[in-house]
Amino acid sequence: DSTIQFTVRNCHEYFEYTDKGYYPYSNYSIKMSAFFKRTCGLIQALKYATIPSLSYISEQNVSIKNYELLPLSLFESFAPDTSELIESFENATIKDWIEEGQIKIVKEFENGFQLEIPGEGFMMIELLRADLNNDNIEDMLVFCYNYAPVGTFGFGYTTKLSRNGVEKMFEKI
Repeated sequence: DSTIQFTVRNCHEYFEYTDKGYYPYSNYSIKMSAFFKRTCGLIQALKYATIPSLSYISEQNVSIKNYELLPLSLFESFAPDTSELIESFENATIKDWIEEGQIKIVKEFENGFQLEIPGEGFMMIELLRADLNNDNIEDMLVFCYNYAPVGTFGFGYTTKLSRNGVEKMFEKI
């Protein structure tokens, strides 16, 4: 029923209602749900995180700001034209598009960055490094936020990234 509304105040309520199929109903609610996705996603990841025995991240002194290690496919576009364009560049990195002038670095900070392409913005922030999938290799939990640079639309989500070798790029797990 689309007339039922709930106010969510904590992670327990957030998971309870989203597990039942409820979702944010307006631009404002979608934007505000990013807080729960970031905070509750981190809490949930901490439940399963273990200390890795091997790292291709910390031991190699790399981060998500090593754009040459970030495949362009990590940029989840909400614009169909941009999604199709990204898919057509199968092995491209975010660094490739920065060098070609297709991506503009808006801001870099200690644990992340903010980028823009025409009509769309993307932010990625590192939240946690640990073994998140039980393979004894260090992974990262990152918070991503997509937004319209002109307008009010925006949404956030967490995702896990890993790097499985010195010569390997980051990939979603």
